[in-house]
Amino acid sequence: HKPFECVGSIAECRAAMKFLANDSQWRDKKIVRALAAYAQIGQAPELGLQLRHVSEHNIPPAILEKLNAF
Repeated sequence: HKPFECVGSIAECRAAMKFLANDSQWRDKKIVRALAAYAQIGQAPELGLQLRHVSEHNIPPAILEKLNAF
């Protein structure tokens, strides 16, 4: 069920989709609407975390500097 450590469990993915379905920036996206229609998403528990958007991205400065060099 989890091929890599960075991949969420089924329950974690359902909770994340429920979070996105309730987020004003994501709820109108076609894929979010389609997946949120599944009953399992509506029954998923809340994520229990608060995301803070502090920047447009999470790219570390050292890597961003190299990317901008291109």
